[in-house]
Amino acid sequence: MHADLPVFIVTAHATPFWVQKAMEAGAKAVINKEAPLSQIVLTLRTAAAGITTLSPDYARFFHKDDLLTPKEMEVLALMAEGKTNDEIAAALHVVTGTVGVHVSKILAKLQVQNRTQAVNVARANGMVR
Repeated sequence: MHADLPVFIVTAHATPFWVQKAMEAGAKAVINKEAPLSQIVLTLRTAAAGITTLSPDYARFFHKDDLLTPKEMEVLALMAEGKTNDEIAAALHVVTGTVGVHVSKILAKLQVQNRTQAVNVARANGMVR
C-alpha cells in the first residue's frame, strides 16, 4: 500500500457532508467530474502540490470553517435522537453550556434557524439516521 500517494475523488454526486467526510478521510482533492477541464486540471495540480483543495463546484458549499467538527457531528446525532441539551451534556460528559455552543455552531454551519431544521438537513444529506 502507498499511504503517501494523494487521493483524488472525482464525482458528480457529492453533498457537502460527503465532501467533508472525504476530506476528513485524507482526500487531497474532491473534483466535480462535470467541471470544465481547466478547473479539473487546476484542482489536481493544486492538490498534487500538497494543498488540499476542492473544485469550485464543491468549494462554494462551504469554507473550511463551515465543516462540522467530530464533536459537532456527535451532538447532531444526539439531536437527531431527540435528546435535549441536558441529555446530550450528560451523554458526552460536558456541561450544558458547552452543548449550547455546539448547537449554535451547528445551526450556523448548516444555515438553519432551529434544531428541527438542522436534523432535517442532516437526514436529507445522510449525516444522521
